[in-house]
Amino acid sequence: MNDGKVEGPPFRISTKAELCNLLSVSPGLVGHVISRVDHYYVKDPRPKPNGGVRTLYKPLGRLCEIQSAIKSSILGRIPPLPFVHGGIRKRSIQTNARPHIGKEAVLAVDIRDCFPSIGPERVLKVLNELGVSGEAALILRELTTFDFQLPQGPCTSPAIANLVLRPVDHRLNALAHKHGLSYTRFMDDIIISGTARVGKFRGLVHKILESEGFKLKARKELMLQSERQVVTKLVVNRKPNVPKERRAEIRREAVQQVNSGQGQLSPSTIGKLVWVKSINKEVGSKLLSRFRPA
Repeated sequence: MNDGKVEGPPFRISTKAELCNLLSVSPGLVGHVISRVDHYYVKDPRPKPNGGVRTLYKPLGRLCEIQSAIKSSILGRIPPLPFVHGGIRKRSIQTNARPHIGKEAVLAVDIRDCFPSIGPERVLKVLNELGVSGEAALILRELTTFDFQLPQGPCTSPAIANLVLRPVDHRLNALAHKHGLSYTRFMDDIIISGTARVGKFRGLVHKILESEGFKLKARKELMLQSERQVVTKLVVNRKPNVPKERRAEIRREAVQQVNSGQGQLSPSTIGKLVWVKSINKEVGSKLLSRFRPA
């Protein structure tokens, strides 16, 4: 059974030659990309829903190709923890929300600036724990971090963040298991649910995260059955559902496209309607039949 355990360091890599052989790339190419790494990123600042700006770093060309090789040949070979759902194939916000459906109380905690708070030294430590050391680890650090942080955008970043957060996951899951609660994490969203006594563990959850070097967002964290419970943007009180506000937003988007005379919905909007249907079949089917041509 895949329980996410890693039996000892899965790699024994220390030299540039060993690393390049594993990634099937030439040492010369790696050296060239590292020497000009700032030319291989495009910054894409985006406003956050609640204010502030989130900067995405989009990797280009050869750097993007090398990062894909790092993901498939190194990071993708580490079994994921069963209660972690972000950045993992065949897992999603739906699988993350499922264990918390119909619970008496839901405690939701967000890590503040999760990716930017993971610096190069944390990444290096994780690589060493995987058995990647010496020159090889230093090269991988240069290829996966930028501006002294784990950048949001590269395909390698979610997997590295999950590895950095493993100690948090183990501690919080052990706490939840001991008290008959459910624990999941989707990137920076940490969820613990169960009986109303889950609220008593809020302070301890904060202390565990802070002891591991993370800060928390200020937000309402405890949600009872008598109010709307939202887990990674899905309502989970009785069954998973898309919040009314999000459905209305998607509906408005579709109406605007129809009224603009485009003649058909954009692939992006159709994708959103299909996503709503995957969560709530009845509502999603009605929206699709209304806006999508037969």
